[in-house]
Amino acid sequence: MGKIENIFRWVVLCFVSLFLFTFDLHSQNYGITLGLEYLRSEGDFRQFSSVPDAIPYYGSGTSFAPNLGAFYNIKVAKNLFLQSQIGIKYFPFKITAERDFSLLFDSTKVINDFLLHKKFTLEQNQLNPFFSLCLVLSPIQYLSFNAGFSLAFHSSSPNEISFSETKYFKDSIPQFRTSTGNLPSGGRHKFPVSFSFVTGITYEPPFLSFGSIKLGISPYFSFGFSNLTNEFTSDIVAFGIRVNVSPRKLTKKITPAEPPLPKIIDTLPVPQNLPPVEELETQPLPPQPESKNFIYVIPIYNGNYRVSPKVYLIRKNYENHVPLLNYVFFDYGSSRLDKRYVQLENQSDFNPDSLNYNNPLGVYWNILNIIGYRLQQNPKAKIRLVGCNSNIGEEYNNLELSKLRAENISKYLVRVWNIDPSRISIELRNLPQNFSNPNIPEGNQENQRVEILSDSPEILSPVTINEINSIFFPDTIRLKVTMKSETRRYRLDFFDTTFFGYNSSTLGKVDSFDVSLNKFFKDKNLDIAESFDDWICKEFRKKKPKRKEIYIYVEFFVDSTRESEVLCISLPLFETVRNKALEVIDDEPVVIEFPEPSPKPNQKFSLLLFDFNSSKVNPNQIEFLKKIASKIEGARKITLIGHTDIIGERNYNIELSKARAEEVARILNSNSAQIIGVGSEQIRYDNKLPEGRFYSRTVEIVVEY
Repeated sequence: MGKIENIFRWVVLCFVSLFLFTFDLHSQNYGITLGLEYLRSEGDFRQFSSVPDAIPYYGSGTSFAPNLGAFYNIKVAKNLFLQSQIGIKYFPFKITAERDFSLLFDSTKVINDFLLHKKFTLEQNQLNPFFSLCLVLSPIQYLSFNAGFSLAFHSSSPNEISFSETKYFKDSIPQFRTSTGNLPSGGRHKFPVSFSFVTGITYEPPFLSFGSIKLGISPYFSFGFSNLTNEFTSDIVAFGIRVNVSPRKLTKKITPAEPPLPKIIDTLPVPQNLPPVEELETQPLPPQPESKNFIYVIPIYNGNYRVSPKVYLIRKNYENHVPLLNYVFFDYGSSRLDKRYVQLENQSDFNPDSLNYNNPLGVYWNILNIIGYRLQQNPKAKIRLVGCNSNIGEEYNNLELSKLRAENISKYLVRVWNIDPSRISIELRNLPQNFSNPNIPEGNQENQRVEILSDSPEILSPVTINEINSIFFPDTIRLKVTMKSETRRYRLDFFDTTFFGYNSSTLGKVDSFDVSLNKFFKDKNLDIAESFDDWICKEFRKKKPKRKEIYIYVEFFVDSTRESEVLCISLPLFETVRNKALEVIDDEPVVIEFPEPSPKPNQKFSLLLFDFNSSKVNPNQIEFLKKIASKIEGARKITLIGHTDIIGERNYNIELSKARAEEVARILNSNSAQIIGVGSEQIRYDNKLPEGRFYSRTVEIVVEY
């Protein structure tokens, strides 16, 4: 009868747990957990009065314990919760202790009998209810840390200890006997519980959300003790993992929506003799609750609202130049091209427009493809590959290694870029003509190279990369977020940036902030913003429109972690045609002309690379430098900043960098240029790489208009 009552008790507990989970599906304060833990128990059998103390029987056992439960969260503070959990756990408990004395056995010394082996086993399978209480800290979204305690109640206790023993008896006929039996366990403990300290983490990845349900993964570790019987307490350690299932409710999703704008005044184009424009309302909300959550996007021009939600995009192209180091470096004793150099299987995979002028080393690592591309563009040009080595160790006088290095580059250009082998000649050397210091490891690393030379300046000239500068008109938009009284916080995603807002009052709230589009999108690639119109054009093979849309998503949260509402609105961007656009104002078409974007106020060039311990400018660089001189004739100020790598003494490097800047000033014929030598004080590249040291040996030209 007692067993039936216990089974009935656990079934009722399961139904209570599931009821708590479904009691309020609209709140993530509830959930259920499914878990499995690896449990290890240890204890000293000498705690039993029925086990002789003369023999130490320290036992252990392992088992897998599945569990099912329900949890409830109570908010304590911001990002801090108190989580209570109840459930049931299947507890297949088994501890075994044994001792073997066979190594001490000597039949000639036995008088009556000798104990060879003895084994104790304490075992029982239980369904135990448990309760846990943890503090949960959630500093970032999707991830939380928890620590607390767990208390499990034993439904029953093992009544007996089973044992087996093997003895040797020295009778008239010596023999071995094995016997089994049971010993009393001491009865049920007054407090039949297991107590453990628990710590772990919970991760709720967004991709594990399915409709109104989301899953979380919780690995954990626990340690404590268990009162199995009145005379036996064991130590327990467990490693486990739980899957948390909790409700997630999206109340509404609008994609996309054009919200009605507030009553505002249009100021484009600006008629003459108009009264001053109404000032932007910045007063707090009246003391009444907001009826809904919403997001407004309001373009602003000269501090005033615009009626039209359009934003125009004016693009301006600027040329940027990256010097091309014509050396390819190899590892010691190797002729294999290093993986850092971009090597393609097909030349069609190379896109010169994808090179980033802000990453000169990234441009340099494409040197093989840049040379191949330029050789195709200049079919009469030829190149010479000068294979070199460090002339030390296994590279000493190893011209065969120099040859293999040059041949590997030639084979790549022929195989991938279909360059006629007759256009490529190979020369062999030990040390390069302008070698680096062979007495230091960095110098030897730089001498292990192949030099790419050409009489055609187009092959080795700096890489020209077009920078598209986007200018927005109007420059500023106002993001206005309204929260109803039940909303506690929101998350706003605009392009690649996230904004957060909070509402601690019992009334509605309005958050309003301005975003300067020219500053916000500086150094960002607008091409990754694909609009719905872009998708339509791809699907139906239509001409791409002169418009993009940037979607703005806002997720409103009713409480700290649970119910949310998602809104989406788009910001249309229209590209101008020759700085002109057409708008309809008062049912009349109006052509709007936008000002020509001004040139960059400042420009920086790092076009020159110097050999080790040299201030001599390469002849190919001189020709390009003269072209730059004609473009900066009208500059208000020119500053030449010389640099070195990290090799060498500080004062010497400063003088060397100054000499490099003076040599550039002489070629530019700029007597008024400011000369600065900073040596190795402003290192911008990784000097662990030979190319990083070469790109550090430069002169930066700063032009102010």
